[in-house]
Amino acid sequence: MVIGRSFEMQPWTTLRGDATWSGVMEEFEEWVDTGDAGLGIVRVEAPFITGCTLYLEGCDDAGGSFTTQASFGAGQTGASLVYLYQEAPFGAASRKYRLLRWKVVSAGGNWEACFRLNVVLK
Repeated sequence: MVIGRSFEMQPWTTLRGDATWSGVMEEFEEWVDTGDAGLGIVRVEAPFITGCTLYLEGCDDAGGSFTTQASFGAGQTGASLVYLYQEAPFGAASRKYRLLRWKVVSAGGNWEACFRLNVVLK
């Protein structure tokens, strides 16, 4: 793990579904291991979200329970920074967990999400 690195967590992608598809989660192999970094900053760019919610989640163990660190719906499009701190209390949305992933959850009916995520670890 190199501290002070930045990388693309998810390149630009557009996902679409209908009522038969409840959403999608980032593949296990693509989850971000934040290592020993004390600070993580995630830039979420989501110009278009409708009928669903985009979640950024964290967990310390791949088999554990993930905590929602940020969520973005139709009224929250644009670019946002999510700051994650190693010192934040366990369970806090701002805590920097060892693993980061994204998922999109449908609100029912047709849905679409266009987004990308970039990460800086320090």
